[in-house]
Amino acid sequence: MRYKLSYSPEFRAEIIESVGSTRLILGSNSLRRAEILKMLGLEFEKVVPEIDENIDNGELPPDYAQKLAVRKSLAVQAEREGVIIGADTIVVLGDRIINKPEDPDEAREMLEQLSGRVHSVITAMALRETGSEKAVYGYSESRVKFRQLSSEKIQEYVGSGEPFGKAGAYAIQGGGGMLVESYEGDLDTIIGFPAVLFKDLIKKLKSEV
Repeated sequence: MRYKLSYSPEFRAEIIESVGSTRLILGSNSLRRAEILKMLGLEFEKVVPEIDENIDNGELPPDYAQKLAVRKSLAVQAEREGVIIGADTIVVLGDRIINKPEDPDEAREMLEQLSGRVHSVITAMALRETGSEKAVYGYSESRVKFRQLSSEKIQEYVGSGEPFGKAGAYAIQGGGGMLVESYEGDLDTIIGFPAVLFKDLIKKLKSEV
């Protein structure tokens, strides 16, 4: 099964109204996040932050993800005024944070661990105005149940190359959707850009100016 993301015209209109004339700067190299912003009808500039994502994860997963999102927003250098968006997505199995696989062996290991089990996907987001180090931030969480995966299915998926650059080594909106039995929560949280959270944060940021 392939999971397709969509938004109602009413929701898109609400998002566009919330943003108004604010210039958006996406601090991410993620094609998925850029695609969602385009789906929402928003114009934006993309700036890739240079940041070491290997921080101490001896804290609760939501705090870990939010800390990375804030760091990403702070790492973006923008010349013109606007709002910078930093985001980070992690997969959590039990009490273990699963990030992006470094190589095929690690991707296989991640998928073997997720097979037949329920895990959480947390996407944190941080927004700040250029010229300010104060950020508003929050997170959204969804739950995903994987099918029972055979070694052959895992090997086939790893061989497709899709797991790389993805938290948990899969993309639900792509071929990785075939690995998923069901999910609870918002699909865009799993993909990496929770639109409801973004709407809430942009409103909060503007109210604090």
